[in-house]
Amino acid sequence: AARAQLAVFLTDVPGVLDDAGSIVPYLTPEDVSMLIDSGTIKGGMIPKVAACLAALDHGAAAVCIADGRETETLSFLVTGGEPRGTVISKQRHAGSTAG
Repeated sequence: AARAQLAVFLTDVPGVLDDAGSIVPYLTPEDVSMLIDSGTIKGGMIPKVAACLAALDHGAAAVCIADGRETETLSFLVTGGEPRGTVISKQRHAGSTAG
């Protein structure tokens, strides 16, 4: 079975936001749990990150929550650009600022 390298969830927000309203570029499942527990991830973002965690559990290497309202978001990902929004993966990314 083929495994997705990057699953993308296009939504109406730029990604997971921290308490200051800035995009958190990289998270692990543990980071997601901590941010939910602290109340940073709340409301409609909870089912979004839950879907991301489910995708990881079902074999995706990483999942990106990105703003589908920006016309270049998906084309940027398809052409191999750095993901925009928040990438959630099981391994900590070198650029991660969480935790």
